[in-house]
Parts: sequence; C-alpha cells; structure tokens
Amino acid sequence: MRYLHVCVAVGVAGCGGHSSPAAPDAHGVEIDAALDAMPDAAIGPQIIATDQADPHWIAVDDYNIYWTNETSQHGQVMQLSKVGGTPVALASDLPDPEELAVDGTGVYFESLGASGVQGSVMSEIGGVVTTLAPSLTFPRHLALDAVSVYWTTDNGLVQKVARGGGAVQTLATNEDYTSLVTDGTKLFYIAYVGGASSTTLYGLPVNGGTQVPLASGVHLNGLAIAGSTLFWKDCSSLPPPRTCQIFAMPTSGGTPAVISTEPGNGDYQSVLAVDAQNVYWTDWQLGTVWRAPIAGGDPVAIGTNQRLPDGIAVDASAIYWTSYDGTYGNIIRCAK
Repeated sequence: MRYLHVCVAVGVAGCGGHSSPAAPDAHGVEIDAALDAMPDAAIGPQIIATDQADPHWIAVDDYNIYWTNETSQHGQVMQLSKVGGTPVALASDLPDPEELAVDGTGVYFESLGASGVQGSVMSEIGGVVTTLAPSLTFPRHLALDAVSVYWTTDNGLVQKVARGGGAVQTLATNEDYTSLVTDGTKLFYIAYVGGASSTTLYGLPVNGGTQVPLASGVHLNGLAIAGSTLFWKDCSSLPPPRTCQIFAMPTSGGTPAVISTEPGNGDYQSVLAVDAQNVYWTDWQLGTVWRAPIAGGDPVAIGTNQRLPDGIAVDASAIYWTSYDGTYGNIIRCAK
C-alpha cells in the first residue's frame, strides 16, 4: 500500500511565508524568484519527492536538497533542485549509504558496507565520485569542516581524513556513538558508556588530543550545533513511560539547560536541526516533526501523522525531512 505523508500546519506556528537567497542555481534560475512565482498552496506543506527507497539522512545547500536512499546493495545519494524537477542519483549501487554533508561545492557521505563489503567515506564533486577513506568498519556519523571529513565507526573510533583524501587519522576510541558535529575547531560527539545504559557528550580538538566530557544522560542523541551552542535530545528512560527533552549548552561547556519538553512517550532517538530562532526534530515513535524556540518554550508540531520521520534539515525558508513507510519513502518540504 502506498501512503501519502502530509505536513500539517498548526496555527501561525506552522507553515507560512518565506524568504530565500536570490542567487542563481546551476541552471541559472533564481531560487527566490522561482519560489515567489509559486502559488500559495505550493509554498505550504508538500511532498517534493516520492517513491524513494528508504530515505534517511538529508542535507541542503543554497540550491539543492540531498538525501541518502539506504538500501543494502543498491543505495543512492540523491539530489533535487529546490525549484523542483526530477531527483537525480549522484552515486548509486552503494551498500547502505548513511549520513551526508554538503558545502555548496560537493557532497560527502558514508557507505556502511554489507555482506562482507567494508565501509567507506566518499565524496561527489562535479560528477566524480571519489573514495576518500576505504576499508572502514561501518562508518556511521559524519561531520565536515573546511579542511577535513570526520566520522565514527561501529568499532568505536572517531576518525578523519583530508577532504581530498589521504591518510586516515584516528582521534579517539570509545564504545559506540549516537552523534557527531564540529565547529571547525573542536569535534563534539556522544558516546555510549557502559553499554547502552548511559551516554556522554565529549569535546575533542579536531587535530586530536584529550577528549573532555561535557554532559551525560540516559541516551543523548540528535546532536546539532549552531554558532557556539550545542543542542541534543535526552529521555528519562529507554522503555516507556518516558519524558523526552531538548537541551542546550555552550560549546565551551557548562550546565545543560532544558529548552523544551516533548509531550507523550516520544522516541529516545531523534535527529535535530537548528536555525537562528528554533530547534527542529523528528520523532519516529510519535510520527511527528517538532519545533521549539532556542530561547526556550513549548514544542509545536509542524508535521503530524508521519510514517517514521527521520533525517531533517533547515534553510532560510523551509524545513525538510525524510519519511518512510516500509515500502515507499518521501522527501517533504514545509515552508517556515
């Protein structure tokens, strides 16, 4: 059965007007002008790509939307212009592509590996796919700065390689990880401690050194960064009933502050995205996409009745997320 996923606006906090950069995309089309030319209904909640094969992670740059279709042998890295059209596969036949990051010039992504095939970190720049780091043990979480690509592995490593490839450097060793981000000076990641019963948020210089614990909790996850502030989700317990909250803390450390509490028995795993005003996150358990002010406040559901909402990204004009019902996946855009 094929399902229709709908982004539901809730009051004035849902979908509304927009602003976007007036810069031409690769085809010379001004995104701002193209969006302004759309009727109001097209600016609101919409499915922008459908029939995708298990989409998970998603990212955006000024002109395009990117996501991974995570299948075991024929995974893809996809691209779609923000002004619409047909999705294009930038890389295909990948074993379980996972997280990805973009910088306006290229796409960097992981392939987990499957059935004896080792994982790798790769890039796609100008139509050329390059393996930057081969023979990895299930690379999971990915971060990017102006110099290097960073990732975690299932055998407990934090590693990096130059954006153009070269020698792989191991920066830290832990049990396993739920998230990884960077501000270009430090890496921040959440690692399991003592199995799956506890997690710790660490900071580590990008060139290596001593990892410094910054916060701990039951299952910290969904780590995101905006400027000098870190955001994440944690829940009171793994099995329900549980209370899940969004936390914020300076990258320099300090006492984490609760900025929002999710109603109901939310999923203990989420993906977060942040802009200058709000933090956004997906919740598999509740099938909901949430928004809350970074200054603190109650969450508002901007997408409800979603089938396994997962990856999420944000730009100046919209929120984007992936959704998958077990057979068909969609890419959804909800204007701010």
